Amino acid sequence: MTKEQFLSGIKTNIARVKEYKLGMDGRGGECDCIGLVIGAIRLMGGEWNGTHGSNYAARNAMQGFGKITSPSQLRVNDIVFKHRAPGEENYALPASYKGHADPNDYYHVGVVTGIAPLVITHCTGVSGGIKKDTSLGKWSHTGTYKGLDDAVYETESYFVTGGRLKVRTGPGEKYPVTDHLANGAQVSGTKEENGWVFLPEKGGYCMARYLQKEQNASHHKAVQLLEQALLLLRETEGSP
Repeated sequence: MTKEQFLSGIKTNIARVKEYKLGMDGRGGECDCIGLVIGAIRLMGGEWNGTHGSNYAARNAMQGFGKITSPSQLRVNDIVFKHRAPGEENYALPASYKGHADPNDYYHVGVVTGIAPLVITHCTGVSGGIKKDTSLGKWSHTGTYKGLDDAVYETESYFVTGGRLKVRTGPGEKYPVTDHLANGAQVSGTKEENGWVFLPEKGGYCMARYLQKEQNASHHKAVQLLEQALLLLRETEGSP
């Protein structure tokens, strides 16, 4: 599964979840924290063969798992965890992990769905469904899902030329809108494919027709400025 597919699965699962329910993965509009991740994997045709639990995910389904030292180390698609150490209030490590080399109780899971600004999306019983955090808060550990390809996105710089441009969860108008980009905004995106561009930092897709590559945008801007200058000159020459 590519990183792009995984993120698309996360976005699609977010859009269908209406409320929190323990043990669910998004089907029927219900999920818990790890269910948001498991449901995304299944939506993209993948399998989750382990325990439906955040402690299982932290110990068995992550690569590069470790402490978060700074928000700057996080990337879109990273899976993040909150934890309680032995002796802390509400520490409740499942019995099956007693004696494990890592004694932490990883009790909650989220997914980094945005970087600029930081957005951590998670399903919680506290708010009764999907919630988005824009600061690190108690998120303490991170890793990436082992089932993802290691491909790195090759991006280009674009300027938005289509007013409030919609960002969608997938490459098509049938996919839900998750964000809007202001006219003139500069973004990084992959090469156009079938009329759509994927924006890794936003975790979504935009119509290519409303994005202009940086070098072309610079030329376009220069032409606009020249036209404005010529118009102003004509008005000045025509005034008494």
